[in-house]
Amino acid sequence: MKKRKILLSVILLTILTASACRIGFICYSVPDKIYIMEGEEYRFDKYHIFSNLFSVSSAADTSGALSREGRIDSSGTYTANIQLLNIPVKTVNVNVIDKPMLIPCGTPIGIKLYADGLEIIGSESFVNSEGVTVNPAEAIPFRKGDVITEVNGIRVKTIQEFSKEMSKNKDNTAKLTVSGRKNTYTASVTPHIDSGSHKFRIGLIVRDSIAGIGTLTYHNPADNTFGALGHAIEDSDTDIIFPLSRGSVEEASILSVSKGKKGVPGEIHGMFTGRHSMGNITVNCPQGIFGTFKNSDSSLENAIPVAAISETKEGKAHILCTVNDEGTQKYDIEIEKILHMSSDTSKGMVIKITDSKLLATTGGIVQGMSGSPIIQNGKIVGAVTHVFVNDPTRGYGIFIENMLAEAEKIK
Repeated sequence: MKKRKILLSVILLTILTASACRIGFICYSVPDKIYIMEGEEYRFDKYHIFSNLFSVSSAADTSGALSREGRIDSSGTYTANIQLLNIPVKTVNVNVIDKPMLIPCGTPIGIKLYADGLEIIGSESFVNSEGVTVNPAEAIPFRKGDVITEVNGIRVKTIQEFSKEMSKNKDNTAKLTVSGRKNTYTASVTPHIDSGSHKFRIGLIVRDSIAGIGTLTYHNPADNTFGALGHAIEDSDTDIIFPLSRGSVEEASILSVSKGKKGVPGEIHGMFTGRHSMGNITVNCPQGIFGTFKNSDSSLENAIPVAAISETKEGKAHILCTVNDEGTQKYDIEIEKILHMSSDTSKGMVIKITDSKLLATTGGIVQGMSGSPIIQNGKIVGAVTHVFVNDPTRGYGIFIENMLAEAEKIK
């Protein structure tokens, strides 16, 4: 009996300790600045069994709209307390986002991104003028994705500028300024003449831009801004978010589609058709790419309301996308699951393509469809982001609220 009591005590103590650690982690992980849509509450659902222990202070009413001195405000920035069992544990800034009327798009766009320097992809050896295999870049403590910003104190943003400065340097030791993931550092490297090209080289493989085809999610006619993709553009060679300096969206058209199959993702093949850019991209982040159109004749007549996360339900919905020369079409889908506990905001819901016409054309979700707006009950609720490789009829979507929260940060 005594041993049983001791065992039960140990188990109880373990559970209490684990719970206390989890609660402490929740308090720590709530960001200092949170974003909620007008009429929406900050949700603690992702904390599962501990969700009901937490709440936002009385500065927020039950509708989720924050108040000043009892007056409800539709939007703005406020200070509120995160409470644990009605005890304040953390003070945060709460940004209440207007519920804008957005034009859902689903149109193909060409995307060009330019780095703020030279992104390092890797390095390679070469044979120098003396017949020796060398790799001068081994002297640089780089990680894939680091960005070269200066050569001997001279700012460089393109491969041409980098090559020009290295040519001036000849075989003298060059000083490179490199922006790493956590800090900026300098490195010295001595070029060698490549016996093949007869040019001075250091063996670095670099990139200054990236381009591709994607889908435009929405246009906000109120301020002429746009959002697309619903996820970041990552460099396939580094698997990190491409370090954006500037970018543009271009007119594009669809050429063909490779159907998706189990284990083999499909892809939309397109081409840039415009001579001039439609707009500027200013942000490339986990919630998508965002920017401003240069000109637009769109009006509120084509705009529809946005849905808060709490309004999005499992069940029937549809997407808008372009997969052939018939233009943007509406296709039926099913929202199978809402993922409140997902730490990746680009994977907020699981969706399934149910439209027979789209399945016949693409096999399901394919690369290039990312950003296709998801519409339910007449409101835009999110966008397609990823495909399940082993089941191309299914994939993930992001909530429009999470895209708009990121767009709010860049205003």
